[in-house]
Amino acid sequence: MNLTADQTGLLPQSLNLLQKLFLPFGFHPLVALNHLIDYTVRLFPLWTLVMAVGWLGFLVRSIYLLIKKKNLIEPFYFLLFTLIGSYLVLFYGSWTFNDNPNPEAITIGTSYVRYWLPLYLFSLPPLAVILDKFLDRFTMVLPVFCVFLFSALFLTSYQLVMLDFQEGLIKVNNNVLVYQQIANETAKLTKPGAVIIAGKMDKVFFPLRRVIFQLNVSADYVRIKELLAEGYPVYFFNFKLAEADLNFLSAKDFVPFNLQLQPSIADFSNQSLYPIKLVQ
Repeated sequence: MNLTADQTGLLPQSLNLLQKLFLPFGFHPLVALNHLIDYTVRLFPLWTLVMAVGWLGFLVRSIYLLIKKKNLIEPFYFLLFTLIGSYLVLFYGSWTFNDNPNPEAITIGTSYVRYWLPLYLFSLPPLAVILDKFLDRFTMVLPVFCVFLFSALFLTSYQLVMLDFQEGLIKVNNNVLVYQQIANETAKLTKPGAVIIAGKMDKVFFPLRRVIFQLNVSADYVRIKELLAEGYPVYFFNFKLAEADLNFLSAKDFVPFNLQLQPSIADFSNQSLYPIKLVQ
């Protein structure tokens, strides 16, 4: 008996496979557009304005070159980048995630900036072409305009990259110094074989100490119990907790597995290091 593609389910399976390969986060164009606006217009407003003007001029020039059948390199560049750029926007933009603890924050350290770095980089040549082709006739205006433009872009970029209060390099450097202090102090207070449940602070303690990202399921707590029974000290690094809150967390998550959180042995600003005790 002959079976059609629909009867065998080959077509849906093939389409599903293609989607997993080329759009693993789904196809959500409106979501992708919102994310693109966040990490262009909202994060880099001046750069976005400049690049939009450059691309509009580049589009007009590409159409002109196609009509006149002159240089086809620029129209090809425009088409290639538009296709690749659209794919990158859909590929990553359809996926919603947050690197910053504040889900509403739009910062330069968010992964979208890294994912869309080709969009930013390949938007520069069209701007250069427009400046060269449309302003070169104004020999006195072009240098002054370029100095003004690049000074404005430099200042806005410096503000974002260096001075941003959340993820600017100065803030990051200060955080690294604090993390080094935490790592060194913890190393003094714990044995070399100690294990620290550290959450997103795991990179602070590793490789000086072994780390566990977090406890998710019952088997994780059972494994902590086994580590303690084998003689490995285990610590829980978390936000600083009042005694009542510490006892509540211990009773809710640890006591059912014969474990108990002990009072902090080190406090760092708003975080503390709590030993975990095996209760027989």
